[in-house]
Amino acid sequence: NKIYKNLQDVPSEIDFAVIAVPYKYVLQTLSECYKKGAKGVTIFTSGFSELGTEEGIKREQEVRQFLDEHGMRVFGPNCMGLMYPEIGMAFMPTSKRLVGDVGFISQSGGVAIATYTSGVSAGVGFSKVFSFGNQVDIKPQELFDFFKDDKKTKAVGAYIEGAKNGREVLDSLKGVADKKPVVVLKGGRSKAGSRAAASHTGALAGKNEIWNAAFRQANVLTVDTLEDMVATLSIFSLSPQPKSRNVGLVAISGGTSVIYTDLCIENGLKVPRTSDETIEKLDPLIRDVGTGLGNP
Repeated sequence: NKIYKNLQDVPSEIDFAVIAVPYKYVLQTLSECYKKGAKGVTIFTSGFSELGTEEGIKREQEVRQFLDEHGMRVFGPNCMGLMYPEIGMAFMPTSKRLVGDVGFISQSGGVAIATYTSGVSAGVGFSKVFSFGNQVDIKPQELFDFFKDDKKTKAVGAYIEGAKNGREVLDSLKGVADKKPVVVLKGGRSKAGSRAAASHTGALAGKNEIWNAAFRQANVLTVDTLEDMVATLSIFSLSPQPKSRNVGLVAISGGTSVIYTDLCIENGLKVPRTSDETIEKLDPLIRDVGTGLGNP
């Protein structure tokens, strides 16, 4: 790999660029990317509308005007952009590469990295990971629409803090959820969390009740932690699709048997009694003291 002092020294055209310069140089660098033929750009740099200041908003409007005039597509500003394990494109050079069938969309670059890293550690591979930041150009609904038709993506996870067009996001969520599982972690559920989201990405988190109703309407699963996000996505990615709601439970404790049975029933699953034929086959193999063969 070579390092160049400026884009003009790159001998060939550029397909995709990541801009990580101070915000006062972003417009100039965008122009240089355009001259080198770049069709897509990630603006990693922050200091735009997420600040909530007139200066930051004005800087972002100038970026928007440039994009309108030149036809480029942009992730960000204030984001990690695109991760594409299949071709070796990563947020950072230390990211372990594991290609798989999970797609992930995140309003936070840190959450995107944490989810990818935890997923890979759990054996979950990813098709693409998108971090979209301030949404000056590429919006989350476009990314959901992409995953809906992406044959290399089996399940989709998303971290959302807020939306600039809630109806479009909901429609796109519903569209992808009609074809494959979607798991969402909503940031900014509390008043304090909403305030943190506003200072972090400039997102207006909205009322939690409205978001919950929207998620139910779109038929998406919701989780509250990144650990639950990874665990849920791992089920959709690594486990065969169940053929029924029937569950067979094997436990070492009578108490845990009761707890797991209750959880199954409360979540719409069934724990049918073991058939007499199966019990007859198991009976000679298992001691009769302190055991039950009726499922659990």
